[in-house]
Amino acid sequence: MKYRKLFDPKMSEMSAVLFSLAIFSLAVFISCSSTAQTEPKETIPPEYLNIITPPLIISNINNPMPLPDFIYVTSDYMENIQSRSKLSYWQGADRITTLPVPDGAGFSSASVIKTENGTVYTAGGYKDSSGIWIACYWKGTERVDLPVPEGANGAIRDIAIYNGEVYVLGLFWYGYIGDGEQVCYWKDNVRADIAGAAWAIAAENGTVYIAGMYTGEDNVRKPCYWHETDRIDLPVPDGAAGSTGVITIYNGSVYTAGSYIENGIGKSCYWQNTERVELSASGRIDAITVADGTVYIAGSYIVDLNWQGAASEVSWRRNNYSVFNAVTNNSLAYPVLSPPPIRWMICYWRGIERIDLSHVVYPHAPIRAIAAADGTVYNVAFTGGAYESGIYWENNVQYNLDTTGFGISVSAVFIDR
Repeated sequence: MKYRKLFDPKMSEMSAVLFSLAIFSLAVFISCSSTAQTEPKETIPPEYLNIITPPLIISNINNPMPLPDFIYVTSDYMENIQSRSKLSYWQGADRITTLPVPDGAGFSSASVIKTENGTVYTAGGYKDSSGIWIACYWKGTERVDLPVPEGANGAIRDIAIYNGEVYVLGLFWYGYIGDGEQVCYWKDNVRADIAGAAWAIAAENGTVYIAGMYTGEDNVRKPCYWHETDRIDLPVPDGAAGSTGVITIYNGSVYTAGSYIENGIGKSCYWQNTERVELSASGRIDAITVADGTVYIAGSYIVDLNWQGAASEVSWRRNNYSVFNAVTNNSLAYPVLSPPPIRWMICYWRGIERIDLSHVVYPHAPIRAIAAADGTVYNVAFTGGAYESGIYWENNVQYNLDTTGFGISVSAVFIDR
């Protein structure tokens, strides 16, 4: 199972300020009290100062390659500039199908895609003719709407497939943002509510596992996962706050990854069941998988001491929000004020060994999916925004992708390996 970009259709219509406030309220659970330092070496810790190793090879910088046929994406597709966008999924460079929504439906999105035994599953939602958001998934092109209380809006955050059974993580709410949001999951299209915030789901042998966080009696947010509706707390140092936003199951063990904040400093880690393993560098965790007993985690971290302003902006971010997994896409928690540009190193971890892949200027290209098979590690990233560009890695070899046919934007990625 891999973590995917979650769908929350409210984002498309809410103002930037409201969106930022909502993200801030859910993800910024501890304030950093340190002040900006004048010397960069005092501001940026040593783990941010790493050279790329092994050497990165960019194989086709002037000749983008088509997306390999074992990679699936969803996107909003337009036949031409005058036509309305169509919700579609792609296998490699070929647009396979348009995902149907009811006549009269408004905005729609499919921000999760997975496959099992040749069947493609996508999940997202659409706005019906009365203005209500409907959570749904598609098995191939067959759409299944998911039940929520009457009058509520619904949205999808993740799906899991196991032996043809579909398990869906999402939420419902009334009215506008913050009006009674409730996280839930659907098993056999029957909804169960959970107390907390959650972003990823996995399933094995009919049992559901969900990654997220909850607020403790001390008003500190704590990382956890749910076994069905039973919460399992994940250990962090005393007094630390944290969250986990990706999850997978391997040989009966539950693997989650995320971050915690200790003494105002963000630290990334993963847990095997309830045993915590620290990762070098801290920042953003995007995806997890386990292959042949080895854990692979995709993400990125703040980097570049030699770039003018890097030290001050790291300090600015630490003083304004936590370097921590947030509500949307396991991203950083964006504050109300716009931060200065920042550089990131895209990377993945093999166990605790970090492999740096590339750095780009904010807003950067988060890794959308990771997979590993037969000694090869695969990562896919897209830049975000309209008419995205894509990057694909096999181990440390980078390929630029020809994504000119994908349309408006890529919403989700799955690597079938």
